[in-house]
Amino acid sequence: MKKSKVSEDYILHTSVAEFNLLMFDLILDNKIYGAVDYRILYEKNGTSFWYLTKSGYEKAGQIGKQLLDDSFFHKIISDAEKLKTSLETYEVADLNSANIINEWNRYISLFKEFCLIYRFLEQPFQHKLEDIILRYISEKELVRLLSENKGATIQSSKINNKAKDILNKILELGEIKLGLHISSEKFMTTDWMKLISFVAKNSYVPTQIAEALRFNEIKKAIYGTAVDIVAIKKRLSGCALVKRNGKWYFESGNRYLYWENKIKKNQSEEIIGKVAFPGVVRGKVVLHQSWTGTTVINEGDILVTGMTNPQMIPYIKKAGAIVTDEGGITCHAAIISREMKKPCITGTKNATQLLKNGDLVEVDANNGIVKIIK
Repeated sequence: MKKSKVSEDYILHTSVAEFNLLMFDLILDNKIYGAVDYRILYEKNGTSFWYLTKSGYEKAGQIGKQLLDDSFFHKIISDAEKLKTSLETYEVADLNSANIINEWNRYISLFKEFCLIYRFLEQPFQHKLEDIILRYISEKELVRLLSENKGATIQSSKINNKAKDILNKILELGEIKLGLHISSEKFMTTDWMKLISFVAKNSYVPTQIAEALRFNEIKKAIYGTAVDIVAIKKRLSGCALVKRNGKWYFESGNRYLYWENKIKKNQSEEIIGKVAFPGVVRGKVVLHQSWTGTTVINEGDILVTGMTNPQMIPYIKKAGAIVTDEGGITCHAAIISREMKKPCITGTKNATQLLKNGDLVEVDANNGIVKIIK
């Protein structure tokens, strides 16, 4: 097999459906994910692809290296536990024109707190830590160790103590990530829609339009400023989120096509990722990129997604194997696949773009390769 041709300039972090443009604007706050350099393609079907530039990926790793400091690591763990409680107890008040600003600001404050912590739980921010571990143990041996992990297995293993300590940290962060996924479901869906629906109604626009506003635009809409529906519909037909001189721009039309071509033209046509749990399986592809939507999946189908989350557990139980765009050694897909003994390949960076529903594929999770049979 020829060597996979991977883009030199852009590294896919993840792909996701149903996250809207307003959420992206909040996530890309310069003190949160916006601290690193992304290029995001938002397609008219509502699917978005989050690419890090080479410098962005490097910066994410440098930010994540703070986790090597024990005091910082324990603070993240402590803050995450507090955040879970805040998310679980959060309630939107009965909204009216007098309290909408305060309720919006209260939501945004907690949303940004979530993003500030959550980024440390994602692979781009952990890759420097993974690199250190792989200095002392091969990737194949690491997969074997994690697959056999019964709690004390890692502690009793012969790997370097420094690597062992980092691995335990990453595993603990993985469990925290699972907990935050579950705790944030209502906050990210039901609570969000209460606020957006109120703004949409007061602005006399559809909810979809309100969700595509910029952060500064929604503030104006709350105060009664007319919404530029024509400009927003252009965004919804496809746009690129690009950072220039410290500010994020939503570029549509020909500028969107320019970025789509620039980013995707060098993407690999082979599907190669990291082994999370070994095995070789053949089956039909089922694409699922929704957080809360439903998908029909039959026993033995191959679940292909940007990233898995706890809401996908019913699909994962039926799947013959799992393939994801994103992920490191402790992403949700890796953890769940090891628990369920399901062949799994993570971090392909292109599976959701190259595979289609119904494709017959072979998932070789011994070598991290997915082949399209027909």
